[in-house]
Amino acid sequence: MAVNVHKVTIAIGKAEYAWARKRAKREGRSVSAVLTAATREVAEAEAKRERQQQAWAELQEWMLGGKPPTAAELEAARRELDGER
Repeated sequence: MAVNVHKVTIAIGKAEYAWARKRAKREGRSVSAVLTAATREVAEAEAKRERQQQAWAELQEWMLGGKPPTAAELEAARRELDGER
């Protein structure tokens, strides 16, 4: 299977490189594969956060008609989410 790759030279910290080498050896993969997977996981986490933020903004718009919640409303929501009454 052909993989679309771009060869680059990077500089990373000694601790990060040691982690990548150790993980690569443990998993029987290359350091490049480990770093690619780690980068992909970070990118996916960022995309998820962006989707969540967009959904939250849409929910606020729908619930509050474009008005930001008051401090009292935010505090009430915090208590509710924390299980306080």
